[in-house]
Amino acid sequence: MVEDKIIGGEFEINIQQQYLNRKEMVRGAVTYSSGRSALYNILALVRAKKGIKTVLFPDYLCDSVYQMAQKNQMGVEFYELDEELNPRFEDIANKYDETKAVLLINYYGLKDCEPMIAKLRGIQQDMLIILDNVQAPYAMLEESDADFTFSSFRKAFPVADGSWVLSKHPGLEQPTKVNEFAQYKIAASYLKVIRDQQLFNDEVYLNLYHVGEEKIDDDYLTDMTQLSKSILADMEWHRWAILRKRNAEVIVEGLKKMGICPIVDINEENVPLFVPVRIENRDKVRKAMFSNNIFLPVHWPVETEYKDRLKRGSDLAEHELSIIVDQRYTVGDMKRILSIIESNI
Repeated sequence: MVEDKIIGGEFEINIQQQYLNRKEMVRGAVTYSSGRSALYNILALVRAKKGIKTVLFPDYLCDSVYQMAQKNQMGVEFYELDEELNPRFEDIANKYDETKAVLLINYYGLKDCEPMIAKLRGIQQDMLIILDNVQAPYAMLEESDADFTFSSFRKAFPVADGSWVLSKHPGLEQPTKVNEFAQYKIAASYLKVIRDQQLFNDEVYLNLYHVGEEKIDDDYLTDMTQLSKSILADMEWHRWAILRKRNAEVIVEGLKKMGICPIVDINEENVPLFVPVRIENRDKVRKAMFSNNIFLPVHWPVETEYKDRLKRGSDLAEHELSIIVDQRYTVGDMKRILSIIESNI
């Protein structure tokens, strides 16, 4: 029997709650509408002020990341990652020169990037380093030696938009115009909350989500909404971290019994966004999940013209599965996911 509870999908935003009108979340942060908006503005600044002409990206990433360099008319190169998604520093050293910046990704919120940054400083002390914490919003609460650090929140928390940037360099301007895409996601979230009243088909709110997602690409010079700022300032960061860690522990222990290890080691210090696994018959497992109302994402599809350049990304595009462990779900939900994996591997 298929269970009715849906696992996965967009977060529902509680727009009926009364939030305090708060803006300051992290001292010194510049806020933008999205992670790609944040990166676009970072790259525009370093191109104009630092003479950076090319960005070295890891060979496993979302295409929207390197597209921000292309939109700034900058060159795009890729460096290799090992099987645990650590940079191959010798490859970076061979490709680096002073006209290039290096972007690191904190995968799934599970990497300790500060030792990586220290190794990059060993290659060149004044190397310009950008740390992508889009999958690691909790890491934004910690100090980093990166030149620029940014995150995004709509895939991790019940907000429609929002990004923070922390910078060691002056020049990033705080946008004053609020983005246009969040309104569609807020409206969709409201409709999703009342979907059980059967006043409309699911496609009504799903179409609103889709419209909002498409409009993100046009919003590079905009701020996040006041609603999202207030939600982030008032939400239960600490309690949700505990729940995520608990759910991840259940998943890791269950996978261990099946002989499956996460792609990235999970320790007690990091707050996971997902538990990423590599499964040979990933698509079969995912199809079984769909049949049971469980919608787990994969990270990330690879554009055809980039398959030869994104070696790690091309492999994981075929085999990676991101197991959701966020605060919306119970231990019972985690065991339900594990049961379907065990029945289909």
